[in-house]
Amino acid sequence: MKRIIPLLLLAMAFGQDAAAQFIIDGQFRPRAEYLHGFGSLADSVKQEGATFVDQRTRLNFRYKSKLVNAYISIQDIRTWGSTGQANREDNFLSLNQAWAEAMLGKGFSIKFGRQQLNYDDARIFGDLDWAQQARSHDLLLFKYEDSTLFVHAGAAYNQESVPRFFSNSYNQTGNYKTLQFLWAHKDFKHGIGLSLLFLNNGVQIWDTDTAGNKLNYRTPFSQTAGGRFTYKSKFVDATANFYYQLGTAANDRKLNALNALVELEAKPIKKFGILLGYEALSGTGQVIQQATDNHSFTPFYGTNHKFNGFMDYFYVGNHLNNVGLHNAYVRFIKKGRFFVSLDGHAFFTYADLLDKQWLASSGERRAVNPYLGIELDLTMRYRINDLVTVQGGYSHMFATESMETLKGGSRTALNQWAYLMINVTPTLFNSEKFMLKEK
Repeated sequence: MKRIIPLLLLAMAFGQDAAAQFIIDGQFRPRAEYLHGFGSLADSVKQEGATFVDQRTRLNFRYKSKLVNAYISIQDIRTWGSTGQANREDNFLSLNQAWAEAMLGKGFSIKFGRQQLNYDDARIFGDLDWAQQARSHDLLLFKYEDSTLFVHAGAAYNQESVPRFFSNSYNQTGNYKTLQFLWAHKDFKHGIGLSLLFLNNGVQIWDTDTAGNKLNYRTPFSQTAGGRFTYKSKFVDATANFYYQLGTAANDRKLNALNALVELEAKPIKKFGILLGYEALSGTGQVIQQATDNHSFTPFYGTNHKFNGFMDYFYVGNHLNNVGLHNAYVRFIKKGRFFVSLDGHAFFTYADLLDKQWLASSGERRAVNPYLGIELDLTMRYRINDLVTVQGGYSHMFATESMETLKGGSRTALNQWAYLMINVTPTLFNSEKFMLKEK
């Protein structure tokens, strides 16, 4: 069997299309982290921090020809020490991607299977590559692409397994039941780009009785519509996003929410940049109780780690019915083989955050100060060679009493996070180089 598999792979590469390319590559990415107040404030100054090392290991098979593209990615995600030294088997191996794309001619193609989606700045759809497991979708994707115009239309319908009887119930936590989306991007002259996105997202919910027993399921739908404008030049880059959400939220409340982002990056010297940005994500107020509308914007399937501070206090698993966020930030960037980025974020609540202590003592509802605190993020990355990169970072949260109200924990604790990561991406086989050697 060990001999048959390589022969089959080589047959795929050279069998039907002499111009086809077949590549086998891999990735080894261990990351050591220290957490003390990551994602939420530490409980106290004396609370012990956590240290661990986890690793992503991938084996990827790529096939590309004029007629068909195909990709299979197998990954193993594990924490060092999670299995014994004499371990016989485990459940860490999984399928990251497995898709095929058939070329239909004149820029048209159809792609189906388990695949990653990464559009624009990854705010709504992103591959979540920072997380070791990343994010993949099981869907059908129609594509049209030429040199300046890109149009993608996707659709998905999820089940946990093949139903034994007539049932479409779905209980996969954190996933959608069905979605449809349309994304289009156009590159214009003078460095201008424009993207438009529409997403129809259906999340299944259950009606329950007073005892919590499930009675029946429904699939409310929300709609997200918006776009992204970009301008790039030698000395200045500018970006603007706007998305609006309506329909029904996952908590079965009427949805009325928005997201807006503006960025301006000045590049006065080669490889150096200064970026100023602001993002608003609407939220649902807590002081005036509302029984119907949900104003909390949900960025759904984006790479949220990259937007609102690297310590993941916001929009990493805490979207539903929150008070929203104002995020004003500045970034100093040094690009090149040795990359350095220093980010500073100032956080404020978008909607009123209830003062719980005041409510308990006086019985009256009032809002706390919207200022939540400042986060500093330092990132350094060095490319040793074309296959090996070393990256590290340190982040610190300077929180206020309002952050304690929102997240719990103590602002006086040393809330910090640090990591060190190595990324090795070897190419194990490339049919083009193999053919050149043969010639």
